[in-house]
Amino acid sequence: MTAAAKLLPYEHMPCIAHMLQRSINVSLSNSGFANVLAKCRKIVGHFRHSAANTMELQAQQAALGQQQEPLIQDVPTRWNSTLEMIKRLNRNQAAIKATLDQQHHKLVMLTPQEWDKLQILSTLLEPCRLLMMMMRIVLQTLDYESSPPCGTPVQQNQGPDMECPDDVLSLMASRVDDCKDFKICVSRTDFYQRAMLQWQRQKRGSPANTLRVTFLGEAGVDTGAIRKEFLTDLIGEIEKHLFEHRGHQREKSPIYSLSNLEKGFFRTAGEVFSVSLAFNLSCLHATLRLIPLLKQIRKGLQVYNFVDILENHSGLCKQFFVPGVVDEDDDKADADFIMQNILPKISEKGSVRETSETAIINFLQDFLQEIESCCMCEMT
Repeated sequence: MTAAAKLLPYEHMPCIAHMLQRSINVSLSNSGFANVLAKCRKIVGHFRHSAANTMELQAQQAALGQQQEPLIQDVPTRWNSTLEMIKRLNRNQAAIKATLDQQHHKLVMLTPQEWDKLQILSTLLEPCRLLMMMMRIVLQTLDYESSPPCGTPVQQNQGPDMECPDDVLSLMASRVDDCKDFKICVSRTDFYQRAMLQWQRQKRGSPANTLRVTFLGEAGVDTGAIRKEFLTDLIGEIEKHLFEHRGHQREKSPIYSLSNLEKGFFRTAGEVFSVSLAFNLSCLHATLRLIPLLKQIRKGLQVYNFVDILENHSGLCKQFFVPGVVDEDDDKADADFIMQNILPKISEKGSVRETSETAIINFLQDFLQEIESCCMCEMT
């Protein structure tokens, strides 16, 4: 195929991301960082493969006033995962040392000189990460500018006459696809991060389906009240983490954050806004002026065709939900099924035991979803 491609009258443009990946991998393998990175991977594995070790690390992070965050294991196919592993280790250096000092282990600890090496490597790789982020932003901006606006005749279909906001809400509510459920099982601890992560991880349904929420360790069937509580709290957290007032403006604008853009949090926020409107809940008001962030939020707002709200009602005729028919995937014992059906007995709220027990449950949920993702990758 390579020889045939060379005969074509087109100039070959190599993938910059792939070239960067290979260049960094070769550079690291032939450098003095290989032994240090090998030690790092063993330290991360020590915590990643044990819920008890993870809990002890989180306790030390809390004692030092740091954010409770897990360590990251790098993978060979993503150079930036190595950078994130190094940054997370550097950020939690004191907590890691304090935790390992209290344990019996066979790990070879990093020397002060090796910690300095990690800091140097992080400094060297950070411009590469920023370069990739800027390239992604440029591509998103070009894609945004080249696509026709949603009000052009190419995309816009004449919909029903709408005279007030209630007509918009009614139209969106009618577009909820109730043939499946979009199930979220989330912990109340570290609610914002866990909720955004679980929203992105769901594979059996989409935000266009009926949202059903379960809080870990709490019995009950979501008939609407739990969903309302979840969306209300999540929108409040999104407003605090992703938006800010600027100057004397009454509206809020998105915070320019490459980290949140890379995680896809702005798109998730757009999906949350759409779902909240479809279920007649309030949504924050923001002035969205930054194109890369707007592009990601716009993708999320495409749930229920919210971007093109005047679309013809004929699309609603595609819903043929038959009562009594059970989706064959509903009984599949996957990670979501397990987490939604276990009812762990949690200790008194606010106690040390409750914090530890919640950390174990979150670890189990992440572990099951990681196994499930690996299995799906092997099948493909």
